[in-house]
Amino acid sequence: MSAQYFRIDGRPKFILGINYQSAEFGHIPELWEDESCEEIVDRDFRHLKELGIVAIRIQSAKFHKEKIFSTILKFARKYELYVVPNFGLGDLVQGERWFYAQGSGIVKLEEEGREKFKHEQEDPFVEPSVSRQEAYIRAVLGRYKDEGAILAWDICNEPSYALYGGSSMKYAQYCGKDSRTAREVTTLWAERLYRAAKEADPNHPVTIGADHSIVVMDTGFDIVGFSEANDLMSTHVYSRNVAGYIMVDGACSLRDTYVTPFVIRFSQITGKPVASGECGNNSYVMSEELQGRCYRVMLYSSLVNGAVGVFPWCFHEYDLSSDRLRSTYDGGPSEAEFGIVRPDHSEKPAALELKKFGEVVDRIDFSRFQPAEPDAGILVPELYYDFLYEHRASLFNAFVLAKEAHLNVAMVRAEDVRGNLRMLIVPTTHLKVSEMGKIREFVEGGGYVLLSVTDALGGRISYLRNVVGFVVEDYIPGPSEVEFAFLDDFGIVEKGSRMRYFSDTWTYYVSHE
Repeated sequence: MSAQYFRIDGRPKFILGINYQSAEFGHIPELWEDESCEEIVDRDFRHLKELGIVAIRIQSAKFHKEKIFSTILKFARKYELYVVPNFGLGDLVQGERWFYAQGSGIVKLEEEGREKFKHEQEDPFVEPSVSRQEAYIRAVLGRYKDEGAILAWDICNEPSYALYGGSSMKYAQYCGKDSRTAREVTTLWAERLYRAAKEADPNHPVTIGADHSIVVMDTGFDIVGFSEANDLMSTHVYSRNVAGYIMVDGACSLRDTYVTPFVIRFSQITGKPVASGECGNNSYVMSEELQGRCYRVMLYSSLVNGAVGVFPWCFHEYDLSSDRLRSTYDGGPSEAEFGIVRPDHSEKPAALELKKFGEVVDRIDFSRFQPAEPDAGILVPELYYDFLYEHRASLFNAFVLAKEAHLNVAMVRAEDVRGNLRMLIVPTTHLKVSEMGKIREFVEGGGYVLLSVTDALGGRISYLRNVVGFVVEDYIPGPSEVEFAFLDDFGIVEKGSRMRYFSDTWTYYVSHE
């Protein structure tokens, strides 16, 4: 990679990728060992090339089996496609049984000793599990470190789900760690895997495919600490899955369309390039036409918000007329309809949008043209995860409003507030004193601040009295209904307009200038 984009044939390029699944096998890894494999893969990879795809992310494959990886690389080279192998490290927490069944000849394990209860789950982020994961990564990456068809390694898929079930509470139940401790442990885990990967293969970028829960949920991961183990961030995002945490809006509604750029911009606070490793929506919860419109917005907004690539999920709908797939997805039929190509191999509207987008980005010379640098920032508090209930929705809604105001806005941490920003938006004052000091410095340097006064009981706003121009006089529990009247015209809101709000948690300040 260059400082920003991948370089293909000597020039920086936006990577139009896709997650590859076949109609006949879906997620099932047996595709790669089936007698029909080469016929299916040849047909599909040719179709991917015709759609303008540059790289494919492959999740369901046993990459440690040389014959399987050789087949993947054979057809990738034939159609000039790059490959991002994604490892299913979740299987490694099953211990010796998994290795003896699938990994023999790659990794040798020492006897691990004590007996376990039948349903006891092993902590995936400490020993002995971490050593197994390191050994597996070293073995596979070391073998292919000089392979030109590999774009990057994705060494674990959605670890918060694959390794322990998706919530810090569940992790705590199994492993006895609270959220803050869990974030420290998972950061150390990611750093160990990253070091093992780079020691085995210093030639290819490494990422760990975290899902959007790292932004909108408390899953025991800290995106900033976690990012130190990534050469690029590949945060996954599905707006329909996020909806219950930050909004309750329809598919392809205004706020829905801003979920992908919000996750991209949030991931950029790490300072790493961002390419969504999975994204999209299925035609099970919306029509094919609406799915196509969602794709159009998702693709172009990824580009203009500074992503270096995008890997939608996924290429093919699954053929549920097959007994094999019908039994596999009996309890999750929606999983079968993410694809942009139907089981009969005809293209859905989303595929047409993808192809058109590919033609556009292929004409852009990214050595000359790149998205403009943001000149407005939304402050991400250092205590973001500790008060997630307050922060995630307020930051998201501030992002949407900023976009509606046509601001070129980024998410920033206090330590990264620089002179290139003209405006700083602070949706919450649940901040540390050091962060409020940075706000004061920004204002004193000529910047504009839009500040929402929150966390009244904590009185943090008092530290900014010289910035906001008022001092706190009292703190009063508010009524369940509050009405605001506009005494003058305010933008498109006319004088005399009224807005009414309902809440059972109102508190506010009585202040004087």
